[in-house]
Amino acid sequence: MNISLAGSSVQPRCMDITEDVYLMCPTYDDTIARVQVDTGTVVFDHSVPQIGNPSGVTITSDGSILVTDRLNKTLNLVSSKGVWLKQFWSAPSDGDQDDELLSVSTHGTVCVCVTWHGSVYVLDCL
Repeated sequence: MNISLAGSSVQPRCMDITEDVYLMCPTYDDTIARVQVDTGTVVFDHSVPQIGNPSGVTITSDGSILVTDRLNKTLNLVSSKGVWLKQFWSAPSDGDQDDELLSVSTHGTVCVCVTWHGSVYVLDCL
């Protein structure tokens, strides 16, 4: 199913909202987009060469973006301007089971979330 944001050409797989009220979205054409919520204006919509198939997304407390990559089976840190910063390999963790989730974004079999305490969880249900 393709979902269009009113007033924009972006077709998000999933989305998370920033504190300054922008949507961050990995898209069906393998780009990462930042869209202004109230107008649908696309601030940027571009591919990040290090990410083959962006699917899940969540915003960290400093405004950076965590993006799961289903093709490369990695978790990537991207700046709020869409610039790739770092890659992490996903690994199981017993983590803080009592933390509340700050945000969760899913698409298909992959999701990523950040707790209020900053713990990051990646779920791969393949």
